[in-house]
Amino acid sequence: MVAQKWRTSFSNVVVFVVSTCLMLVVSELVLRLFYPQQLGVWHQTRDGLAIHRPNSRIKYLGHEVLINSLGMRDREHSIKKKDGTFRILLLGDSFMEALQVPFDESFPKLLEDRLRESGSQNVEVINVAVSGWGTEDELAYLVRYGKRLEPDLVLVAMTLHNDVSDNLREQFYTLNDSRLLPKPIQQTPTVEYWSIRLKGFVASHFHIFQLWRKYWYRAAIQTTGLQLNNHVKNLLFGGDASGMARGWQLTFQEMAAIQGEGKAIGAKTAVMLIPLALQLSSEQFVSEATNRAGSRQEVIGRGWEPQTRMIKFGKTQGIEIVDLLPAFAEWKTTHNASLYLEQDGHWNAAGHKLAASHVASELLRMRLLQTSHDHNQ
Repeated sequence: MVAQKWRTSFSNVVVFVVSTCLMLVVSELVLRLFYPQQLGVWHQTRDGLAIHRPNSRIKYLGHEVLINSLGMRDREHSIKKKDGTFRILLLGDSFMEALQVPFDESFPKLLEDRLRESGSQNVEVINVAVSGWGTEDELAYLVRYGKRLEPDLVLVAMTLHNDVSDNLREQFYTLNDSRLLPKPIQQTPTVEYWSIRLKGFVASHFHIFQLWRKYWYRAAIQTTGLQLNNHVKNLLFGGDASGMARGWQLTFQEMAAIQGEGKAIGAKTAVMLIPLALQLSSEQFVSEATNRAGSRQEVIGRGWEPQTRMIKFGKTQGIEIVDLLPAFAEWKTTHNASLYLEQDGHWNAAGHKLAASHVASELLRMRLLQTSHDHNQ
């Protein structure tokens, strides 16, 4: 009698497990065919840096995204730089990661193409960019991993609408008496690390997991979006004075630290400023600003204030600044079209093309592709 009950219970468990597995398989197939979710490519190193899963690939908006062995959205690059090569290390976030367009239409590839077309045949652009990175993540990557790539130029792509707020996380660096200090490197415990890797694998392969994640974290995603919107308003219109002051202080010191790390290996540093889409929509900007700060006349000049801060910092620090806002504003006026994806907020193909052409011209004008050997000839 006991054996019979045990066999019945075991059979019920088997039926439940098999039915659940079949349901999950069918659900996964249905999602892939009729409601595909955005799969992930993100990963985390043992020392806490967010990167991509090395040697992975996914489909994104109809095109294939390949991640190289360094965990970056780029072609393969050797660690050791070839003789005669001028290597640009491009640090950035989701704008440079550029999952929204095919790699051949993205800024890193187009910048390399434009520079080579101009006669700099030996230029190599290494795209080191991960969605969600701020300046502190970029500094941490440069210190821990980037310097071994032997760059001649460190080009920081600064996304003005979130880099300053991202730096307030102070995950890797903090301020002590106005001095930037690195935090101790924390190695993720083995069990937790493999759990993170497993989640990353599941997120990059299974649509049903991403659908569940979207539902489970919907409140947190909405909160993050509201926080970003508030940060943009504070950045442009002067809100949250103490928080913004600390964010800018962290940003300036981290940029200076990137410059210092570059100098230590003989590399120059430059910064390109990515405009906010709001800055290119004059009527929307004026409406937002007027609602918060008074008359139209009082706010007309505020649209470029973040760029003005960074340009002033660059002159003080001796860092060349490439500001994309004037070129983007002129293009929008001439073409009466957007350089940003409507529902996404990142650049479309035209935005990447214009940015690459303008930055290539500016790097050449600033003579940043010349090495000390070139000057001595």
